[in-house]
Amino acid sequence: MTGRAVEVLRALLASRVGGPDRVPQSLMDAVALGKGDRETVLRVTREVCGTDQPFDLVRFDTDRIREYVYESSRPPVIAGASCILRELNEEISKAYPQWVLFSGGGEGLLLVPGGQGPAIREEIESRYRDATSGALSVTTEHLPIGPHDLIATRLEDEPSEGVRLVTGAQAVLARLYDRIRRKKDESLRLSRDLPGQETRCVSCRDRAGTLPLPVRRRDPEEEKGPLCVPCHQRWSVGKGIINGISFDELVENLPQRGSKARYLGFLYADGNSMGALFGRLRHLEDLCF
Repeated sequence: MTGRAVEVLRALLASRVGGPDRVPQSLMDAVALGKGDRETVLRVTREVCGTDQPFDLVRFDTDRIREYVYESSRPPVIAGASCILRELNEEISKAYPQWVLFSGGGEGLLLVPGGQGPAIREEIESRYRDATSGALSVTTEHLPIGPHDLIATRLEDEPSEGVRLVTGAQAVLARLYDRIRRKKDESLRLSRDLPGQETRCVSCRDRAGTLPLPVRRRDPEEEKGPLCVPCHQRWSVGKGIINGISFDELVENLPQRGSKARYLGFLYADGNSMGALFGRLRHLEDLCF
């Protein structure tokens, strides 16, 4: 068994058992596949780790991605926002390569040593603040768990009277998801009201504009900005990806290959019911896949 969840477990327990190849098979089966006898796995966990719950399962979920990416209609800002978000996922994977189960699409899950969950959550939240100048936040949560917590004792594929009972990894992930959702629902959105004399950002129109456009306009008489700090940051990243600061200029700069500009279009795609999909996965290895 060489899946991602097994790799993470081996990294966590290698020092305790004398090497990654000596991690008990019963613990690998429990963590990766949710298989095994709970009492046996609990006993082995206590022998190896000296505690019932030696790990923290950490989840992060980016807040209001669509608002951040499409806050402006300028192509460089949209491209820059998408790039920053993608790089945040990649940076978290690089920061915790031995503990990340998955990181992508603005969310992720890590299995880390027990007690380190709060510090890692704080570090992830700090990365988001720094990378987006405070314009994009992330909700984080963690649960102390042991391998036996991931073993399912009862599975129901279909709900009965509107309720589907879950145990094991499904129940653990559901608790994390519910905590994340509750925190998002209870969070207050900060007001962006500006005094009447403040100059608004030419891109988002919501924050005060203080910085010039990081690109030279063709017509010096056209509006030159200013931009707020978050939009300036996204524009600076995106201008190296997109040619053109308006959709008209973008179309003009795209390779035409003999076609007419009106034949070009823009496509938007957004996955449906991703939460329901993750909620039906039976063990961590499925989640990694």
